[in-house]
Amino acid sequence: MTRLPRPRLAPVCPALCAALCAAALLATAAAAPPKPAPAKPDRASPLPAADPEVTAGALLVAGKPLPDGSRLRRYARTAEYRAYARKMNWTWGWFERRTLTPLRAWIAEHLPGPHPKTVFYPFSGPDILNAVTFFPDADTYLLFGLEKVGRIPGDLAGTDAEGFAAGMVALRASLDHIIGLNFFRTASMRVEVGAEPHNGVAALMAFFLTHTGHTVLGARYITLDDEGRPVDARRSKWAKAVQLTFRGPQDPPTRTRTVYYFRGDISDHAWAEAAGFQALVARQGPMATFLKAASYLMYEPAFDDIRATILARSAIIVEESSGVPYHHLVSDGWDVTLYGVYDGPIDVFEGKCQPDLEAAIEKASRGTLPFSFGYSHLPGRSHMIIARRPADRALTTPTFDGSPRAGLRTHCDEAGEQSVQRKE
Repeated sequence: MTRLPRPRLAPVCPALCAALCAAALLATAAAAPPKPAPAKPDRASPLPAADPEVTAGALLVAGKPLPDGSRLRRYARTAEYRAYARKMNWTWGWFERRTLTPLRAWIAEHLPGPHPKTVFYPFSGPDILNAVTFFPDADTYLLFGLEKVGRIPGDLAGTDAEGFAAGMVALRASLDHIIGLNFFRTASMRVEVGAEPHNGVAALMAFFLTHTGHTVLGARYITLDDEGRPVDARRSKWAKAVQLTFRGPQDPPTRTRTVYYFRGDISDHAWAEAAGFQALVARQGPMATFLKAASYLMYEPAFDDIRATILARSAIIVEESSGVPYHHLVSDGWDVTLYGVYDGPIDVFEGKCQPDLEAAIEKASRGTLPFSFGYSHLPGRSHMIIARRPADRALTTPTFDGSPRAGLRTHCDEAGEQSVQRKE
């Protein structure tokens, strides 16, 4: 992913909405005598309601057959949609054979559970695919990115069949990157994801969940209150967060899992001040943190607060070199296991080499990876870092500086020498 923008985009109601609400309240107060304020209801609810049309909508974007009687069946009758469904089902089969089958076999051998029930995935974009593949038994997945939320599955209000088919063409373009390279290219995603109402993050997550055998049960737009509880938000093209519930292929009917996606800035000034985020993370207990194609952002002072959160709250971290710099894990005493080969950063991230990681992998790698991971998209040329928290080290509360300019910067010069400097 590329660098996150400076403007703060937290998953809260837009300022315009707040201003309009305030104006309406003032007008009402001027027109009538004041009345005692009723007790404020608790709008927080743990899960969106199960909705068969959300389930059908997820099947629709995945190119799968819809149940009899679904009002969405008419959208699947166009020649354009049928071509989309044939193409995506063929492409998914190829991706399953090429990437997911060897990946799942490797995980079963080298990363067996049990793992924490919460997966924390900053800089994820819509990539629920890798989250559920690496941690298939989690209950809660927390994803963060810059891409638009888009319509929730099954929400086709005001859309005719031809318009929906056009949205599926845009969705197919968005999927080409992750299926071809197994990472989202943020510069492309920012243009493509959400370019049509029905190809936003919610649709992409529904596509991946459905193709990996999960059943999407419900969905809603949300915000977080200051205690980190999800609160219903009205449908809007400016929606900043969505919550999907789903069930795994082997789950009993009583089990429900949830994934949150939050759109916005998680650099220091935004992350440290977002009370809802902090409360949500604190309530999770130990987390499994997953980092892939993270643009080396946590090498910079502007993202040391999110790095502090990961180091304070994670029981296990699965990443490659673009996540938390290797020297932080070593100096903090994490139990680190290394896999694959290290070829340095790709050209666009010049200055982010890690000679200490290169030496450690040359000495202690436990074998090549039979799949692509991170920016090295060729099988056999990727690397992976698995860091486990020492058993005697408790989780802590992260300390934030709240400043994008203060903190540690990890950099590599033209001669390949790494330096770690504190910026004030």
